[in-house]
Amino acid sequence: MPLKIRHVWKPLRSSDVFDMANAVAALYNNGLGILGEEPEIAYDMMGWPKTKLLEREENMPTAPKVNQSRSRNRGYLERNCR
Repeated sequence: MPLKIRHVWKPLRSSDVFDMANAVAALYNNGLGILGEEPEIAYDMMGWPKTKLLEREENMPTAPKVNQSRSRNRGYLERNCR
């Protein structure tokens, strides 16, 4: 016999949304937190449409290339100047 489960949801309060926003902000942490690699999860958690996120990713400039001579010099300095 199938089991039916019924639940009556309470309406969302503004404090619920505020608490969720604080949790998402803490997990994102300016791109350095656990959600920094995958910000679409934060959009899912907040229930926001991902269209703004996709627009932002399309308009974001690519990262500048690192000058190879600088990175070689840094490695040399780290190895030999202690």
